[in-house]
Formats: sequence, structure tokens, C-alpha cells
Amino acid sequence: MSFEKKLYPWSGLVGGKFAVECATLWGLGSLKAPGTWGSAFGVLFYGAVFHGLSFAYLALFGLVLSYLAMGICDAAEKELKKKDPGEINLDEFAAIPFCFLPFCGYNFSSPAWLFAGFAFFRLFDIFKPFGISKIQKLDGGAGCVLDDTAAALSTCAVLNILYCLMY
Repeated sequence: MSFEKKLYPWSGLVGGKFAVECATLWGLGSLKAPGTWGSAFGVLFYGAVFHGLSFAYLALFGLVLSYLAMGICDAAEKELKKKDPGEINLDEFAAIPFCFLPFCGYNFSSPAWLFAGFAFFRLFDIFKPFGISKIQKLDGGAGCVLDDTAAALSTCAVLNILYCLMY
């Protein structure tokens, strides 16, 4: 039994075509710069629904969303017969809540902070510093999602440091 099957045994029940629809955010993955679209949709969703959550609730939501995304992205990768293809952008969407974890007690909900989070996340997701590129080499949905989670946590560190320095 593979690592992915042990980590998310339910992923085989999702169905390949449905997994691809979910993993590409119902067509956003077919647009030019799909990671940017997935990130933007994630920031809008966070800003509209989850911006006021406490650290614990936001972290829990992010963990659940990332776990579900790993299984869905794993099934989508198998259906597409590609490793972490560009059209899969659920991974960016699922990572976004981690960008805005309020370590300093501040909820990053203003448009300026949301834009800063989006910009830093895209930079870290594209350039993959701090060893993030090594995480992407993990097999299946874990490699697809966890590199974006690492980029989001790097973004979180930058936002919280900036906030603490500014206020």
C-alpha cells in the first residue's frame, strides 16, 4: 500500500473526473497563470468568509482544507497522469488561510494586508525559497499541496514580522 493510500484512503472514492474539476477549481485551472487565479480566489474566499477567525479556528480550517486538497489533488494527478500539473490550483487555494494566521493577534483582513499576503505568497510559490522546492518533490497530493503550504507559512512569517515592526 502506497504512502498516499495510507494518508488519505478515501481519495480513490472521489472519482477521477470529479477530482480534476475540484482540483482545477472548476475551470480556473485552464486560464493563463492558473496558480495566480487559484491564489486570488483563495484570498477572496478567505477575505469574505474566514478573515475574523481566531488563530486556532483558522489553523484548524487550513489543516482540514489542506488534507482534503491532498486527497483530491492526488486523485486528479492520477487522472491527468501528471505530477503537480499547472492546471491544478486547488493547492494554492487551500494554502491561503495559512498566509493569514494571526500570530501577533492581528487579523489580516484589510485590503492592503490581503494584497500583501497574495503578493508574498505568489513570490514564495513561484521562486520556492527556503527549501520549498524540496517539498514539492514528495509524491502525490502531499507534494502538490505541502509546497504551497510552506509558501503560505513563509508568507505568514513575513506578514506577522511586518505587522510587529509597523505597530
